[in-house]
Amino acid sequence: MHTLQFIAVEAENKEDAFQMVLSTLEENPPSWSDWHVVGGGRWGLDEFPEANTNSYENTKETVISFIEEPEVFNKYINITKEQRKAEVKKYAEDLESKTTRMESAVAEFIETSEVVTEDHLFDMGLWQLSKLVKMLQGEWTYDSAFFDMTYYNSGYKALEERLAEPEVAKLQYLVPVDFHF
Repeated sequence: MHTLQFIAVEAENKEDAFQMVLSTLEENPPSWSDWHVVGGGRWGLDEFPEANTNSYENTKETVISFIEEPEVFNKYINITKEQRKAEVKKYAEDLESKTTRMESAVAEFIETSEVVTEDHLFDMGLWQLSKLVKMLQGEWTYDSAFFDMTYYNSGYKALEERLAEPEVAKLQYLVPVDFHF
């Protein structure tokens, strides 16, 4: 499966922003992805119309500068926020129906002091709970849609603080990355 993520970086220009993301992901890719395309990859035309490519080649052409294109920059920040809200809501709603099963698994574990069984390892409710907790704690997952590489967190607060300072706002870029997982 694929996911389009927007990575925020602080850089001198689009080329530097692109190179920063490219080199960081080459050295330290997220554990949840097996490969990626910096610049948007297959998302080039439909979900990301500002891109002028729909290829699997890395490209700096799709980097978004806050100072040059604040509307486009904010558009994608808002899209990622809405995507994340939808994912959190979906996990939370799915968990409601599985709460009793999880409560009994926890009680059984406490009562028997056994090692985690295969039933627990493959329990979708526990998996969904772990996804929800990771997202709420700001861990970068394939559901995050956004990652702040300057602050190394999937939260928005540090980026919003940088955007509030005019001199620092000039240095803010979004680099789209197509991740496969």
